[in-house]
Amino acid sequence: MVTNIVFRFEGTIDKFIGDAVMSVFGSPIRNLSHLEQGVKAAMAVKLAVERMNSLRAERGETALEMGIGLDSGEVIVGNMGSSVRMEYTAVGDPVNTASRLTDLARGGEILVSEFIYGRVAADVAAEEMRGVYLKGFDKPVTLYNIKELGPRWKDEVEGVVSLACSVLREEGFVI
Repeated sequence: MVTNIVFRFEGTIDKFIGDAVMSVFGSPIRNLSHLEQGVKAAMAVKLAVERMNSLRAERGETALEMGIGLDSGEVIVGNMGSSVRMEYTAVGDPVNTASRLTDLARGGEILVSEFIYGRVAADVAAEEMRGVYLKGFDKPVTLYNIKELGPRWKDEVEGVVSLACSVLREEGFVI
């Protein structure tokens, strides 16, 4: 499900890390709307998990909890390694920050940096979180927990969620 959603918003799956998915927007093909695409993908994943959890609750099953962290900035992206082992990946401070935000995010939260929020604020409703300490930062930072999307993005995201859920049903998953 997450993979389908990331692809629908023109993202690239970097890697699967245990139960986490690292994805990149704006690479390998430059996309000037990569911040918008990343935020919409994050919300689509959140909504799809909520839909799945609603059905799981009806069947008496445990809810799945997923927190999401997003950051943006200059990174090095490409095939890295050696002739023995190579993989496509992104490295740099924004990757580390996104990882820390993901670790901090509780189920259902989409935590974004101040940089991202500043660029998408007109299209989202978010809760400000001041004075948050992140590993590797000397001073506390301000984060934003995106709660919902504005009308300009909402229908598109809900359409992708419906499509992702129907793909899961076609593949035999009960959702």
